[in-house]
Amino acid sequence: MPFFKLFRPLLVVVAILGHAAETHAADEIFWYRDLKQASNVAQEAGRPIFIDFWADWCTPCKAMDSQVYSNPKVIEAFKRKLVGVRLNFDLQRETARKFNVWGLPHLVFTNSYGTPLISHRGFMAAQDLANVVDAIPPLEEINSLDRRLQQNKDDLATVLAMGRALGAAGFFESSKLYYDRAARHSGARTDPTVRESILYEQALNLLELRDSKQAAGILEICLKEFSTSVRKPEFLLALARSYVMSGLTGKARVSLNSILSDYPESTAANQARVVLKSL
Repeated sequence: MPFFKLFRPLLVVVAILGHAAETHAADEIFWYRDLKQASNVAQEAGRPIFIDFWADWCTPCKAMDSQVYSNPKVIEAFKRKLVGVRLNFDLQRETARKFNVWGLPHLVFTNSYGTPLISHRGFMAAQDLANVVDAIPPLEEINSLDRRLQQNKDDLATVLAMGRALGAAGFFESSKLYYDRAARHSGARTDPTVRESILYEQALNLLELRDSKQAAGILEICLKEFSTSVRKPEFLLALARSYVMSGLTGKARVSLNSILSDYPESTAANQARVVLKSL
């Protein structure tokens, strides 16, 4: 094998480290201008990507430049953890549509492959941005699942695993998209056991997003379709939570009392008693 091919991966790493050294040496954030290039660097480094959609006419974007991206805490956070890319909204409309950008500034955190994790529309203060960067967990599992989905985007087990991994990391909005995909999958429609798990986890994710109405609707389906499930007390408890969140305390009491009467020795019953005392 030619010498160059043997050491090509090493040269790529050296090039990436060179970029990192450049960003650490300069007292500013190093911005890529191309998402694909930024993703290649992020994949090699195992880092998340931060996308800043901006435009010349955007006054808050200019405030982000002067007040946020020049802040030492933000610069340091980027150097330690992120690959930053700036995309001009007027020149990159197709990419903006992909990320549902309709107002500026629009800030998106993605995994190393550009799959959205969280987003924010509008100005974000320097300390808040630094805090978000520091709170992003390691992405090895999410990146690994992303690679598997690139090979087979319709694999139900991987879609569901991605939903779970994103939810466990606190990326509930992104997690919802994968639970929705899993719930629509033909495998979920034909296997009752799989469908039950997906619907229940989907409802719990919606509760994290405080979408109590949709969560309640899914949990009511669970109680109807899986009335003999061992998870029934958990369905009832989660349904009570959704009712409480919606201000429907009367309905919540009915669900909680059903747990106490039908499953008095269950873990859910202990939790139901605590919730009832708080109503």
